[in-house]
Amino acid sequence: MFVTQVMKRDVYTAHPWDTLASIRSVMRQHSIGFVPVVEDGVVVGVLTDRDLLLRGHQAELDSEVRRVADVMTRAVVACHDNDELPAVLNRMAKAHVRRLPVLTHSREARLVGIVSIDDLAGLVEDCNLVYRILKTRPAADSSAEPAPIPEGTVLH
Repeated sequence: MFVTQVMKRDVYTAHPWDTLASIRSVMRQHSIGFVPVVEDGVVVGVLTDRDLLLRGHQAELDSEVRRVADVMTRAVVACHDNDELPAVLNRMAKAHVRRLPVLTHSREARLVGIVSIDDLAGLVEDCNLVYRILKTRPAADSSAEPAPIPEGTVLH
């Protein structure tokens, strides 16, 4: 099964120059915690509810002036539209993230959707696997990798 079969195609995006206040409003209004940041059609970062909590809280007073680029995560971990679900799960586990932008598998790598652990949880026969991904935390001083998803994992 491919990621395009389960991903969300309707995606709210932000621009690096958008104000934090405007994006907070969109995130609150639509109950979303993850917004890809796009410039000229290319994903240049992501803004998460965690980014706003950790880096944006000090910008609260001047959120009408502060920009998304000031607090977004620039190191984007993504998957491609032709990736199979076990590879997507592995990427989430390795990067310790719960949501990934889905990009076209071409030189332009344009955004076509978002996939979350919630989209995948109901498809994985082994619930312990999803639990391990959700509970995996990066070690501050360790390069330990999470256990890979076993080959032959059944996805419905």
